[in-house]
Amino acid sequence: TYAFDNDTLIITNKGKNITELDRLAYVVNEIERQCHLVPEGSIKLTPLHEIRRNEAFEGLCKDDATCLSKYVHFRKVEFKDKVDQM
Repeated sequence: TYAFDNDTLIITNKGKNITELDRLAYVVNEIERQCHLVPEGSIKLTPLHEIRRNEAFEGLCKDDATCLSKYVHFRKVEFKDKVDQM
């Protein structure tokens, strides 16, 4: 099994050699962790610093849905200095 501690991969290896499948699982998990995108305006930060869905967001129009600039990067904040900036 594997888990992340900040940017460090921790592999629990009970005498098993790391296989190509293990490496692939790690890469896929990293891509998932680093590449979340959400439509611009679909998420809001509340005054209590909670991230919530924006109830007023009704979706993107067809032209905007195909435009990458209408999406924003979205993932859990991983560094304390970034949390403090919120």
